[in-house]
Amino acid sequence: MEIKEINKIIQSDDKDEKTKSVKCICINYGDFLADCEGFVQKRYHDFKCNPKHQFEKKADTILENAIHEKNFMPDLFLIRLNRKQSACNSQIDFVFELLDKSFLETDPIRKSEISEETLNLCLSADVSFIMVYIGMNR
Repeated sequence: MEIKEINKIIQSDDKDEKTKSVKCICINYGDFLADCEGFVQKRYHDFKCNPKHQFEKKADTILENAIHEKNFMPDLFLIRLNRKQSACNSQIDFVFELLDKSFLETDPIRKSEISEETLNLCLSADVSFIMVYIGMNR
């Protein structure tokens, strides 16, 4: 299982406060890359419409909202691939779920779906958020 780490630096509006770093772990990221490889037409692999190129921007926006408590946890979000770029000629949504660490700690169902090694990584002291790639919707 491939995992992606995302580190976001938070600048405070108050000049006296230090900048702070927030760490997010994206699990099932390898599955997401494999789905992108299989369902995006070959000629669009290097284009911005490829969901793997859109992931960084989308994840940054979602994390920004979560940090400033604009999102209710857990939060679902998606990255859309239009029909034109899809290998199966239909619109595909690549679906992710964002959790904060405290939610994951208290949710036995989600904990049971994650390997022990990955769970220990997600629950480490420096991790604040966990993104889970759920799969695709058509």
